[in-house]
Amino acid sequence: MPAHSGNGDYEVEAVQDGLEALRKIEASDYDVLILDIMMPKIDGLEVLRRVKEMHPGIDIIMITGLSQIETAVRA
Repeated sequence: MPAHSGNGDYEVEAVQDGLEALRKIEASDYDVLILDIMMPKIDGLEVLRRVKEMHPGIDIIMITGLSQIETAVRA
């Protein structure tokens, strides 16, 4: 089911970890992902890499509470 219904409303889904995110992405169509760099099981950088390989049309916004500039730049 698309994340945008066409009438100005959006559907939002949340997951608990990177593996669950990848499962949902394979099962449904998404326009935008918001990923935390620090996620359980598979971190956000690995999810980013896999999604960009398999679904290059999905826009991704990376967020983090970390103060490590190198990690944010790598994303």
